[in-house]
Amino acid sequence: MYGLVQGNNSQECQDAIHSYFDVVSYRHGHPDLNQTAKDRLSLTRQCKSTSDEFTSMIDRTFGSVIK
Repeated sequence: MYGLVQGNNSQECQDAIHSYFDVVSYRHGHPDLNQTAKDRLSLTRQCKSTSDEFTSMIDRTFGSVIK
């Protein structure tokens, strides 16, 4: 995500970017927004070319958005 925003779309971040909104955690058959945000943050932290500051900012903005 950060790579797309900054124009630095590195190859190592492609998986995280493409599957970010596909990550949805469920609890008792309903989306669990808190766990979804945590799981997405874990996914974006796999992209080593971004700082924790930017991955946290992306998570705060989009972490609990369900498409």
